[in-house]
Amino acid sequence: MRGNTTTLREKIELMHKTYGSSINLIKEVNPSKMQWALKLRLVRCYELLAYGKGGDFTLECVFHDKEGDRIHGLVKKPVLDRVRPILKE
Repeated sequence: MRGNTTTLREKIELMHKTYGSSINLIKEVNPSKMQWALKLRLVRCYELLAYGKGGDFTLECVFHDKEGDRIHGLVKKPVLDRVRPILKE
C-alpha cells in the first residue's frame, strides 16, 4: 500500500485479510453493531436519479451471499467514481 493513498480495492483486500473466517451472512446482520464483514456477489446494479437532488445519480445495487439471501445497497455521488470500477455484475 502507498501511504495515505490506499485504493478502495486495497482497503477491501486488507479487510478480507483482517476478518478472514469471521465473514458474516446477511441473515446474521442486526442492530447490535454498526460494522459487519460480508462477502457478497453483485446480482444487479443500476443508476437512478437521486430524489430531489437536481441531476445527481445514485448507484443502486442488489447483492447476495453464499446462501442466496439478498441485500440492497446504495452508492451516493461522493464515492460513486471510486466504487463503480470495482463492481462487476
